[in-house]
Amino acid sequence: MSQKRTTTVLGVLMALALLVLAACGDAGGDSDEPAAAQQETEQAPDTQEPGLDDVPAVVAEVNGQEVTREEFAPAYQAQLQQAAMQAQMSGQEPDAEAVKQQTATVLVNTVLLRQQAEERGISASADDVEGELTKIAEQNQLGSVDELLAALERQYAAMVDGKQYLTGGLGSRWDGESFGDPHELPNDRAYAETCAAIGGVQWAWRLLLATGDARYADQIERLLLNGFLAGLSLGGTEYFYVNPLQLRTGAHAEEERNPAAGRRPWFGCACCPPNPRNAPWSPRSRHSPPPP
Repeated sequence: MSQKRTTTVLGVLMALALLVLAACGDAGGDSDEPAAAQQETEQAPDTQEPGLDDVPAVVAEVNGQEVTREEFAPAYQAQLQQAAMQAQMSGQEPDAEAVKQQTATVLVNTVLLRQQAEERGISASADDVEGELTKIAEQNQLGSVDELLAALERQYAAMVDGKQYLTGGLGSRWDGESFGDPHELPNDRAYAETCAAIGGVQWAWRLLLATGDARYADQIERLLLNGFLAGLSLGGTEYFYVNPLQLRTGAHAEEERNPAAGRRPWFGCACCPPNPRNAPWSPRSRHSPPPP
C-alpha cells in the first residue's frame, strides 16, 4: 500500500472520528437547502445500464458546473443498493425515482460545498495532510504516520477483545456514554448505543482501506447486522437509543432512552434517528477509494 493511500485514509479516519463524537453532543439545527441547481432536460443517449435510460447526459448544472451522468450512475447504484437492503426489512419496494432525486440532491450539495471551499480559499494538499498527521503522531509520542496507524490498530483490537459485546455493541456505561473496564460487559445494563455501532462500522471501514485486513470486514458485518439493526424498527421509522442484551420482565423505563419504553420516533438528543439515514452504508460509494 502506498504512503499516499495511507495518508488519505488516516486523514478521513480522523475527520470521521470527530464527526461521530460530535453527533451525540449536539442535537444541531436545521440548515438551509442549497439554493441554486438548474436541472437539465436534454435527452439521454442510449445506455445499457439498468434504470438509467432516462438519465440525461447532464443531470444538473450548479453555478455553471455540470454534474454528468458518469458521476451520477455509480452514486445512484450505491443508493439503490442501500434502499434495497432497507426494503428487505420493511417489505416495501424501493422507489427508484425518489432514489434518483436523492442522489441528484447529494451530488449537487457536494458541488456546492466544493465551490464554497474554493471561494473561501480552503484547500489541503497531500503535504498538508501528511504534516498534520505527523503532528498528531508527535503529540502522541509516535515517530511516524506508520506508527500512528499501528497505534490505531492496537486501539481497535483492544476494543474488540475486551470492550465489545457479542452483538458488536459498544459501550457498557450509561454514565458518559462510555466504555467500562476491560470485560465489563453487563447484559441488562449495557449501553451499546446505536450510534456507537455506526461509528464502529466507519472506523472498521477506514482501517480496512488502510490495511486490507479482512478482520475489519468481519467487524463491519457483525456491527451492521447485529449492533445496528437491533436499534432500527422494520418500518425504519422508530429507534432504540441503547441496545442491551437482556430486558428484565416488568422493567421500568426511567427515561426515554431505556428500551423498556420501546422504540421511539425521536429523542431529546436526536443523534440516533438521523445517523442511520446519513451513514455511508454502501462502502463502495463515490466517497471512498477502492480497498487495496
